[in-house]
Amino acid sequence: MIIIDEFKKHYGDRLLEIEYESMVAKPKPYIEKILEFIGEDSSIMNYSSVDTHKEKNKYKQLLNSKEIALVQDLTQPFYENYGYKPVK
Repeated sequence: MIIIDEFKKHYGDRLLEIEYESMVAKPKPYIEKILEFIGEDSSIMNYSSVDTHKEKNKYKQLLNSKEIALVQDLTQPFYENYGYKPVK
């Protein structure tokens, strides 16, 4: 995330940030935004074939509580930058 912040300082207009949760919830406007960003025509997109999967909380099956706590500790300083609420 520190690298992303540094890249933004120098090449901000060449980055497109998309919030994962928003894209999964409503993919069409985000796919259009991505295609526009890379200079492609979004009108040819067949949105009926777009399928997003919601794997909410799957990490709880893959990680133990110690691993989850470690990830939260390492990422918490960046929560505010990306609009997430701190974990308590």
